[in-house]
Amino acid sequence: MRAGEFDDTTLGVYSSQVEEGQVNNEILPLLDELGVEVTETIISDVADTTDITQSNAAVQTAAERFTASGVDTLLVVGDSGLGWANGVEPTDYRPRLLLTAPSSVQAWASDPAGHDLSVLDEAVGGNVYGPNQNVWELPQMQECIQIVEDAGVPVPEPDSVPEDEGAVYLAGMDACRSVRLFQALVDAAGEDLNYGTLTAAADGLEVELPDQPEPLTYGPPPHSDGDLPAYLYDWDPDLVDWTLRN
Repeated sequence: MRAGEFDDTTLGVYSSQVEEGQVNNEILPLLDELGVEVTETIISDVADTTDITQSNAAVQTAAERFTASGVDTLLVVGDSGLGWANGVEPTDYRPRLLLTAPSSVQAWASDPAGHDLSVLDEAVGGNVYGPNQNVWELPQMQECIQIVEDAGVPVPEPDSVPEDEGAVYLAGMDACRSVRLFQALVDAAGEDLNYGTLTAAADGLEVELPDQPEPLTYGPPPHSDGDLPAYLYDWDPDLVDWTLRN
């Protein structure tokens, strides 16, 4: 999230016990560094997140605390989004949600049984580049997909695939990414391939991957994922989905 997302807000932070370390060691220090004041932080005390009754009760107690503190914007960390949406739905509390894992609420929002989607009004999520349709349309991905399809393996357009058929396009798209990364690593390592040359090649390796709009730069941990950039997604109630912010 950008610091501007917190302007003129009274911010709270909510997470499960799973994300407690991330909240205390990364998120709160970063918000402090950005000059963003956190009014209330709540780590759910429910260890078994599959216990819906306990989870809902914990969310509703947290909602009461956030309400009393005047929290109107809530940063929901990790997969806590599902538990939060399910628990807060029957209440009147509707803070603007900022989710670090927006996909955590997608199944809840798309549930055929139906839910009160006002929970997600004006919500913003942070995620890697996507969704799959956007990745599929990237020029380098299209070039690679043509190679895969020429070999007899179809990689259909994601938006054209019915939900009950599954993500049949992912295998081809993942192969495009993995092969390109391996090729770049081997080319940088040179003819003498061994642990040392490959490790040295990975340190500072800049590569254009077909599933990313911008080059990534790899290095030793914590940069071993290429420092994937985060993108902002806005909740679209008409699509019942997240849309990439321009």
